[in-house]
Amino acid sequence: MTLAKRLCALVLVDDTGRPRRKLEKGGLVADFAEAIASFLSQDGADEIWLRLDPTSSPTGKGANALFAPLSALESRIFLPLVAWAPVQSASDARLLAGFGADRVVVDVNAGGADPIGFVSRIAQTIGADRVVAALSVRRSAGEKGVVWELVDAAGQGMKIDALALCELLPAAGACAR
Repeated sequence: MTLAKRLCALVLVDDTGRPRRKLEKGGLVADFAEAIASFLSQDGADEIWLRLDPTSSPTGKGANALFAPLSALESRIFLPLVAWAPVQSASDARLLAGFGADRVVVDVNAGGADPIGFVSRIAQTIGADRVVAALSVRRSAGEKGVVWELVDAAGQGMKIDALALCELLPAAGACAR
């Protein structure tokens, strides 16, 4: 399946595991993950992405907030489930996969100066076909034209070429980027 043919439905979840927005369809209102995923599945979604809202409380549950929606969807929705929460280590990714995620989104920027090693450690732990890489980048003018570089949490450039990094990610174990 090519990227152009894949419909990924994103459900934003707060730190309590509840969807941030309700979904209305045909006069019905869905306000919990299972009903929303069912509606999205019926509308042709190829996979369901559960993302922990990045504006959630930093003192919240973190990746544990996805336990309730993932466990509810795992046995009731017959689509791949992708968990997107802060993954700081291989154990965080293993936790999300254990909750029922088919794939886990890993923020490459969390790997610091060694993003390839970070993705590789996670892929070795949960399997290469289960890691999706997310990159935060910025575009700037360089000596050779337009340059795409990774940025840290504060938005400052990390002096790592994002395009070159994207070419190395599949060898490190990322199945999508």
